[in-house]
Amino acid sequence: MIKVFRERYRYATKKEKISILNEFVSLSGFNRNYASQVLRKKKF
Repeated sequence: MIKVFRERYRYATKKEKISILNEFVSLSGFNRNYASQVLRKKKF
């Protein structure tokens, strides 16, 4: 799941990143700041 979101997040515009991050937070239950760090990392 993280790999899919990470790929989408990497090539998204700023507006798209907000919606991707919101979706990822709601599905994963992660804190928003931690979720953005996870999506920005190259490896999990």
